Amino acid sequence: MIIMINSKFRTLKANVSNNLIPITSDIHYNRLNNEKICQEDFIMSYISDFERCWKKFTDTLGGALIEESEKQTLTYSVASIILSNASMAWSLSYDECGRWLSSYKKENPKKGELAEQILTEDMRFTELPPKKNLPEAVNFIAPLGGAIVGGGIAHLLGTNIFIQVASAAVPAVLLYPTTKSIGNMIKRNNKEAVLTEYMAQLEKYRKSVISVISED
Repeated sequence: MIIMINSKFRTLKANVSNNLIPITSDIHYNRLNNEKICQEDFIMSYISDFERCWKKFTDTLGGALIEESEKQTLTYSVASIILSNASMAWSLSYDECGRWLSSYKKENPKKGELAEQILTEDMRFTELPPKKNLPEAVNFIAPLGGAIVGGGIAHLLGTNIFIQVASAAVPAVLLYPTTKSIGNMIKRNNKEAVLTEYMAQLEKYRKSVISVISED
């Protein structure tokens, strides 16, 4: 009888122990899963804060580039100086961008150093190929050509001198503003293209910082 009781006890004890294994395993899994979710939330929060600062930075930079392009041709050297000045925001404690980077470095030293290097050292423009504008001479050559053609036709038709002069003058007067307008439109389109291309070059740096933040 004693042997049977001991046997039943050992069987019961074994069953209880076996049942505890999956319970303990589930608790451990849930804890790890919760920690992972918490870490992902932190990462998304960091990215969201960075994206907000990045928008502020690019808005400021874009505005400075547009303002300068209204004064002069936006050359590579000029654009680079403007970018360098704007990038100082990531190092200034009183700027939102600088505060975010400083805080992120304290909480994530290694990642923060990488992000800082990207934003303050690596980020730069690549020189763009020159855009072709309509030569200024065209503003005068086209009207002159129109004048010659108009005057020549009038002369061949044997009209009087007054009509010949008018036939030469009218095309010149009409063609000059048209040619000037086309030239200005080409300049404006080229200026906008330069601004767009320079700003597009910064996208790879934004993605690099997000990649650093997202690393486990």
